[in-house]
Amino acid sequence: MVQFTLEWWFNILPNNHLNVSDFKLKTEEATKGLITEIAFREKQSNNLDEKIEKLSKSIETVTNNLMETEDKAIYRIVSNRLSILLKEQIELKNSIENINKENAKLKTQLKDFSFNIDTELLQSVTDEQKNEIYKKYIDKIGFYSVTMYRGFIHIKYRNGFESTVMTKTRKDKKAYLLPQSFSFNPITRLAIEAFEPFTEPDIEQDYSFIIKPTIKREATYDQIEERYNLQEFLMSL
Repeated sequence: MVQFTLEWWFNILPNNHLNVSDFKLKTEEATKGLITEIAFREKQSNNLDEKIEKLSKSIETVTNNLMETEDKAIYRIVSNRLSILLKEQIELKNSIENINKENAKLKTQLKDFSFNIDTELLQSVTDEQKNEIYKKYIDKIGFYSVTMYRGFIHIKYRNGFESTVMTKTRKDKKAYLLPQSFSFNPITRLAIEAFEPFTEPDIEQDYSFIIKPTIKREATYDQIEERYNLQEFLMSL
């Protein structure tokens, strides 16, 4: 039996069958989101720094009061107050450390997206070089079998872009890259198609300016074969 392997897909799919325009748009959206998130976290960190600065002054004042008092009752009260302030200071420092760690990860991710996928550039590099460019954007590739010889391959990219491929291995390898209007549910192993419902025209009413809502519905492998001409989605392998 002819088999697809995830390693094989990891190497062959991105450099030949990626919608560059859609992918670039997703990368731009993800980049904007990361920049916003990084700025928000930096603001959080700065706010906590200001709190620590004020807290440090309070700790200094309480410490001085503690050193000057000779009354045992007052000493215990001030000492408890100091313990509370020191605990709060530690918690704030830990929060800042966690925020900075997360921000470092986001900045690394942003750096990964900084490469501009230029169509002209891709035309001038080899398939191996294309593959290396796209590889760093791939987050995960999963194969979901439907029968012994058929299944879906679902590719998730780090920028949120997703691709769904239908495969057949009965006699020879065949693969169909579903349009971007499709998504995939890995739990149910069903594709999700999005379409605008057809409205029967009323003789006395003009529906040409009515915006029809997009409907999404799950579809099995067999249903997609019945509803679409898969030859239009056939990939060259």
